[in-house]
Amino acid sequence: MDAPTMQVEIDLFSGRPNPVWDLTEAEVPALRARLEALPAAAPATLPDRLGYRGLRAGPLEVEPGVEEPGSANPIIAVEVGGGVINATRRDGTAVSLMDPRQSVECWLLTVAQGRVAEPIRQAALVDLGSVCP
Repeated sequence: MDAPTMQVEIDLFSGRPNPVWDLTEAEVPALRARLEALPAAAPATLPDRLGYRGLRAGPLEVEPGVEEPGSANPIIAVEVGGGVINATRRDGTAVSLMDPRQSVECWLLTVAQGRVAEPIRQAALVDLGSVCP
C-alpha cells in the first residue's frame, strides 16, 4: 500500500484555481502531531475576505480496516487560518482547535517553499504579517 498523502491548497484566489501541493510521506504525521498538540476550541469560522484566507489540507484517503500508527481516529482534513483550525477526523467528527500563534499555518507555508510559486507564498506570508518567523 502507498503511504497516505494530503494535498494542501492556499486559499488565495477568487475565480481561478488556488495553488496546491502534496505533503510528503514524512510531513503527514508531522502535521498530525502539530494538530494533536493544540488545545480544543469553540467552533469558529476562518477569515472571509479578499486575498489570502488560509489553507486547506486533505482529504487523506484511508483504506477501510487499515489501522494507522498513532491516533485511532486521526485527523484527515483541516482548514487553517487566522489562528482557527477546523478539522475532520477519520470517523467524520469535527473538531476545532486553537492556534493563536498560527504555528500550523506558518509551518505549512514553510513546507510550500519550492512547491508553489514564490510570489504566491510570499503574498500569503505578507498577509500574515509578523506572525511567521
